[in-house]
Amino acid sequence: MHRTISLKEKGMTLVELMVTMFLAILMIAVGLPAFLELRQSQTQSSSLQKTYGIIQFARSLAMTEATRVTFCPSTNMSTCSNTTNYADGAIVTSRESDGSETLVRVIDEISIENFIIDLVGFPSLTAIEFNDTGEINNLATTASIRFCDPRGSEAGAALIVNPLGMVRLATDDDDNRLVNLHDQTDIVCAN
Repeated sequence: MHRTISLKEKGMTLVELMVTMFLAILMIAVGLPAFLELRQSQTQSSSLQKTYGIIQFARSLAMTEATRVTFCPSTNMSTCSNTTNYADGAIVTSRESDGSETLVRVIDEISIENFIIDLVGFPSLTAIEFNDTGEINNLATTASIRFCDPRGSEAGAALIVNPLGMVRLATDDDDNRLVNLHDQTDIVCAN
């Protein structure tokens, strides 16, 4: 038996289409901010872990090769730049016996706008230099590497580095939902 389908049974009415579009727009409006928040959290966590590893690598290389190793921001990915934001890209270099610098590692820039990785409490804000024993040159006390993204201070993170070049994750020692830097002050990130 052959059944005839009317035009109304073939598709959606205008009201059904508008309700479907409204629901799709509503789901995007609710889901997009959560997705962006997740992306920023993952980027920050990844960059924190990567920087932790780079510090350990640079220290180890300095001791193994008995030479000076530098970790610095670089906008051209070949030489140190006179900038303080490591999120714009960074490099690790090693000093050769003739005094020249050899590029050892390149760290790509972070693609999130207003993402900042900077140094707090180091003798130079544009480079961390490890000597041949793995210690950080001219660092008398602990210092911090601060990670800030557009979410502000409550989402900020930091690494604490001591003069021996050892690194650890900063924590919220006073339970106020802000990570404490090396000097026990709360992290400050501009929104």
